[in-house]
Amino acid sequence: MARYSSDSSENIYEAAEQFREECLRRDGSLFFDRTPLWTVDNLTKLHEVFVGSPDEGERTFTDKFRDQIRPAGQPVIRLAAEVLAVYFLFPSNVGAFRKRELVGEVLSWAGDSLPAECAVAKAFATGIGSGGQGYNARQPYEIGFLIEFCLKWKKLSPDEQAKALGDPWQFESAIDATEGAETRQIRQMLLHLLFPDDFERIASSSHKGQVVNAFKELIVDSTNNQDQDKLLLQIRRRLEGLLPDQELDLYESPLRAAWYDESEGFDDFPDLEMSYDTRNKSYFTVLRGLARHFARKGLRV
Repeated sequence: MARYSSDSSENIYEAAEQFREECLRRDGSLFFDRTPLWTVDNLTKLHEVFVGSPDEGERTFTDKFRDQIRPAGQPVIRLAAEVLAVYFLFPSNVGAFRKRELVGEVLSWAGDSLPAECAVAKAFATGIGSGGQGYNARQPYEIGFLIEFCLKWKKLSPDEQAKALGDPWQFESAIDATEGAETRQIRQMLLHLLFPDDFERIASSSHKGQVVNAFKELIVDSTNNQDQDKLLLQIRRRLEGLLPDQELDLYESPLRAAWYDESEGFDDFPDLEMSYDTRNKSYFTVLRGLARHFARKGLRV
């Protein structure tokens, strides 16, 4: 499965599950028990003061965010802090201190503080994967997209919401109905956070395309060839059959070598225990991809 396994990743998935249940399924809160924050009214106000009134000046994001959000009142400030917390759940290239610092500062504008023992605070200790420098550089646009998606989501019927939360592909359709989804990394992050067994921990659509291209010979059903995520799931299922009883991660050895061209190669080649089916020699596809990479590095498979 695509779920990331690390010492603290479960804290992240726990926080994501809380976001699903408290904020998407209900109108609750990540930080404040029995407090309705993720409502259409609050999201509309947040959208008006942030997305609808962009500050394109040269000041820091925090300074601009404060002047946009602070006059809107306590519920909107609290919601803005929780939106920022969701924005920070996935990326590992933002440090824990910075995550807690910025979310805590936004909460302070409403006279609050970040609860030290809440699921989100624990999740901030690490990340699922890098968002790259672009994720931080496009922070206002990524956050704006998250707000717009949640506002559209809240206008769905309870039955539509329940179906989407129970089906990864219906949820994908729901998020992709928001304008700009194809260019937003938060789209990729949310899909993995909420459906970690179906969507890879890849925040870059170009990386997804590279993986699909590298392992395209493993794709059996290409009727959904425009949906990278469905193709990636096919690839994962085939790889799990070819490399049984191994924890497979596309960003780690040995799979990374087959698609990700980096300046420095791996120091060694891990042992692979591949199943061999005389009716299906697609395991050679994996070997060929790995062999091509190592050949470029002057190594032999």
